[in-house]
Amino acid sequence: MKKIVIGVIVVFLVYIGFKALTDNTPTVVKNAKTELWTEFHDNLFTAKCNTKNVEDIWFIDCRSEEDSPNFALFWVNPVSETQYELYAVNGKSKQYAKRFTKLNAIDFYNDGKHPKVQEAFNNYVSQ
Repeated sequence: MKKIVIGVIVVFLVYIGFKALTDNTPTVVKNAKTELWTEFHDNLFTAKCNTKNVEDIWFIDCRSEEDSPNFALFWVNPVSETQYELYAVNGKSKQYAKRFTKLNAIDFYNDGKHPKVQEAFNNYVSQ
C-alpha cells in the first residue's frame, strides 16, 4: 500500500513538472489572469479562469466554479513584459467588469479596429 501511495505521488509530481515545462503562457498574461481572478473573487464570486492562445491572441475565460455555461471572455493585449490592456469581449465580461474596483477592462467592439482579434474570438467561440 505504501508503495502505491509513493508511486501516485511521484506520478503526480512528474505531471506537475511536465505541465510547468510545457506552459508557454507569457508572464504578463499569467499576471492578468491572477489580477482578473482576484477581481472576481473580491467583487463577484469565486471564479475559475483559464488562459487560451488562439492565433497568437491571448484570451482569459472566467466562469463560476460550478462550471456555468455562461462565461466572461477577456482579451489580454500585452503592451510590454509587465503591462497589459484588458478588453471585455463578450456581454458577460462587460457586465462583470463594471463591478471591478482595481482593473479597468476596456469594452471591445467589433468596429474593425482589431480584425485579427475579432477573427480569433470567432474561432474561440466556435471551438
